[in-house]
Amino acid sequence: MEEGFGVVVKQSFQQRPMAGPDRTGCECRRGSAVYRVGGKGATCHVALSASLDVIAGCYNRRAVLRGGAGLGDAFGGKRVIGLTGNIAVGKSLALALLAELGAATIDADEVGHGVLRQGGAAYAAVVEAFGRGILGADGEIERSALGAIVFADEAQLRRLEAITHPAIRAEIRRLVMEAEADVVVIEAIKLLEGGLKAEVDAVWVVNASEARQMARLAGARGMTREEAARRIRLQNSQADKVRQADVVLENEGGIDGLRAQVERALRAFLGEE
Repeated sequence: MEEGFGVVVKQSFQQRPMAGPDRTGCECRRGSAVYRVGGKGATCHVALSASLDVIAGCYNRRAVLRGGAGLGDAFGGKRVIGLTGNIAVGKSLALALLAELGAATIDADEVGHGVLRQGGAAYAAVVEAFGRGILGADGEIERSALGAIVFADEAQLRRLEAITHPAIRAEIRRLVMEAEADVVVIEAIKLLEGGLKAEVDAVWVVNASEARQMARLAGARGMTREEAARRIRLQNSQADKVRQADVVLENEGGIDGLRAQVERALRAFLGEE
């Protein structure tokens, strides 16, 4: 192994920093193939293709690779944005605005509902893990009954996520491959924690103050302040999400302000400004 290299997968994929003028970027090797990407924010990584095979890739989260084995190649050349943020920050609104601009959109929460339905990829494992008491008369999982278990105990929530996240990721890959638009946006509250981060070209985080989150949960969802605070506390750090973001959309004001931010960020993502 050459000095400075690090084995990433089965000793077949190696990476090292590029020796550029500003020492930004990376060089990735797999066998005789060499992939390079330069520029601020460039990283080497290993991603899962839609067929679940391990592929090697170099990519710059701020500029998709040209001529390398980037994520766009894994998804038929599509540009993929991962949209995240904690509860009640306005992710769904940002997703709707991106759809208005022509992006294909995937709501990971809706995908999650699907894998929990009878016949869904996670249904049997979840019933086995949490018992038949979570089932309604029709045999479907009652989300309120399941929620009462997992939102009262962080360990149970992690247990549920360990079952559902792999199934959700697999279904999302299928939807990305089938999308007709060149830009696909995946909205996922667990984008950074659930393994999807490695499969997107850019991470966008919608941000809002905790006071704004509390107001939205109390207003739109009818939660008490105690319930809203508990839901917020159960989630991973919003500040950590912001630190990992390529784009931060501040959603403290009205829709027009958010729309302007989304439009500007999308133009930059597409290299139009």
